Amino acid sequence: MFGKKRKKIPATSPTVFGREIVFEGDLVCSSSLNIRGRFSGSISSTGDIVTEKASELSLTSLTARGLVIKGMFAAGSVDAESVELQASARVQADMKARSFCAAGGARLSGRLDMESSRRGPGSSGGSAGAESAPSPARDSP
Repeated sequence: MFGKKRKKIPATSPTVFGREIVFEGDLVCSSSLNIRGRFSGSISSTGDIVTEKASELSLTSLTARGLVIKGMFAAGSVDAESVELQASARVQADMKARSFCAAGGARLSGRLDMESSRRGPGSSGGSAGAESAPSPARDSP
């Protein structure tokens, strides 16, 4: 109205669990999440999940498109298309991911499986972003 344009909120705005939030239970959602507080239970999301430096998660399982961990994180199982550990991440989990990266200083205790992630197209084998094994050297004439 009156020539001013309204600022649109992007449809992909994440749901934020603030530092004061303590959540216990199972969460199923289609939005992306930003977790700053404490969370225990399980999470299943078709979006991305970012856990902030002050967060503390203790999960039985987590399924998401992408996962960025900056804080304390423990899970029985994680299945995501991509996992990124920031330098402040302290992780204890068994993870399945098509792609993985960790900053210097990040700590991971558990297993990382990049071959059998069930997320994303073409996940029947191999892993996106992973280098293939070099072919054997041929004898030079």
